[in-house]
Amino acid sequence: MKRRRHLRSILVVTLFTIFIVSCSLVFASAESSVRITKPVNGSTVKPGNIEIWTTFDQPTGDWSGQTLAADYTPVTLRLYKGSTMITEQKITPSGIKFTTEGGQIASITINDEGTYTLKASVPKTSGQWNSVTFKVSKATASDSEDDGPEYSISNPGYFIYPGKNTYNAKPGQVVKIPFSMSVNAASTGTNKFLYYSDHVPDGSKNLIQFKGLSEYSWTEKDGNLVANGTVEYTCLRNGSAKLYMYVLVNGIRYDKKVVAINIGDAAVASSAANEKIVLPKVKIKSAKASKKSMTVKWKKVSKANLKKIKKIEIQYSPDKNFSMDVKTKLVSAKKTSCKIKGLKSKGKYYVRIRAYTKSGSEVRVSKWTGKKSAKIK
Repeated sequence: MKRRRHLRSILVVTLFTIFIVSCSLVFASAESSVRITKPVNGSTVKPGNIEIWTTFDQPTGDWSGQTLAADYTPVTLRLYKGSTMITEQKITPSGIKFTTEGGQIASITINDEGTYTLKASVPKTSGQWNSVTFKVSKATASDSEDDGPEYSISNPGYFIYPGKNTYNAKPGQVVKIPFSMSVNAASTGTNKFLYYSDHVPDGSKNLIQFKGLSEYSWTEKDGNLVANGTVEYTCLRNGSAKLYMYVLVNGIRYDKKVVAINIGDAAVASSAANEKIVLPKVKIKSAKASKKSMTVKWKKVSKANLKKIKKIEIQYSPDKNFSMDVKTKLVSAKKTSCKIKGLKSKGKYYVRIRAYTKSGSEVRVSKWTGKKSAKIK
């Protein structure tokens, strides 16, 4: 009897020990509540100043729009080259909220080429680390933010759909891009940290500037989590810009979609590709200058042609070949003149017109008339 009790005690102690060890292993393997989103795991970056971006797991409850709780700061960052720790920093980020994908919390300068590991931890999950490994190289450096495969990961459960693939605008205009996102609810597991994310590549940063993002919320529908929103960008100058759009799941960007934003001259060229020259030609009569403006006149469109022609498109530019600083204006085809304001004093402007009708996405036009010119007063 005593032997049985002794064996039972050994069994209980053994099971308890296994339980403790198992818990310890689970605890040790768990990740920190902070996640590093930049530099991207597996990416190659150029030597020099490297931005460090993080996002944070939401605590239980409704934390929508709230800033980080006290136990999420400071963020401890450790940088390793191989197995050697090079530096450790403690950062207290400000202005980063749970409802966003996070933001830049620090930067570090790395001039030596090689493979590095960056680790992050917060007091809430002390001793647990989230880490990324990346290379620093001159010869093979690439901007992973622009084209890296880690920023266009394909996953059948994660999708983003921009309203259109191409937008045309003028300098100074705000482009509003609606989008919808769909994520397979089962594929996210228990960590449903889902956000909209986008990126402007280096070649477009001087053309467009982020203006705002509408609020959106995720709802479950037919086994998917779905959300709809609108992002806004201000167009700065003429050119063709790109915007990369993603759905962000647990700190990783998926399903890259490219949206083109053609501004000014580039928008005119883009529109021309979808035009059909089928309308009757209109006739320009004169261009008369006045103070910082000019008045353009044309021959009245006949009643028969008004059934086909809805607008008169006026194009004007200080360049006689209409190859730079080109602006357009649409007026009713029932009119016979238009005053164009806001022109540069003492400058010479050229103007031409054509018939214009738009039905859905199809644009029907006539050939351009010959040009008229006016010296602005």
